[in-house]
Amino acid sequence: MENREIRYQFGSLDNITPETFGEPGNRTFRLSLFVESYTGLVWLEKEQLFELSKYFEDLCGDNPDRKDNTGFRECLLASDYQPTEFKCRQLSVNFDKDSDTFYVECREEGETIDDTSSLSFYLSGSQAVQLAKAGIEICESGRPICPLCHNPIDPDSHFCPKSNGHSKL
Repeated sequence: MENREIRYQFGSLDNITPETFGEPGNRTFRLSLFVESYTGLVWLEKEQLFELSKYFEDLCGDNPDRKDNTGFRECLLASDYQPTEFKCRQLSVNFDKDSDTFYVECREEGETIDDTSSLSFYLSGSQAVQLAKAGIEICESGRPICPLCHNPIDPDSHFCPKSNGHSKL
């Protein structure tokens, strides 16, 4: 795949919030981005949010008291920018250890180059720690996991393949 320009460059975020909507087993997940007067919404799969949160937790686990002031990265959104919202299909993260800064790219691949949305932003180490905690908490607050088959247990019932469906958990 060719390297394409990032359409929406948020720069250093003022705030990022992981959110979920719906009942366990039927939830949707997103990141709400805020910088200056601009907002953006990036819809994710639960696994994407969990892996992103675990990545930040693993990198930041050695020092949970991360730097908050990592240098300002300019917001390059146009003055006529309208809040963007899209489903992220590709997520990539780079970490600059010297500045304790994370650079994140989110892409929604369309059928043509023109219908591809892309967004980038920077997070400080302390923002990454906060995102990791909140993201993991959100992901783990869903349906409980069956101790036998490790699949989610639905609220009404669960027929476990490990018990050949004979036991209702």
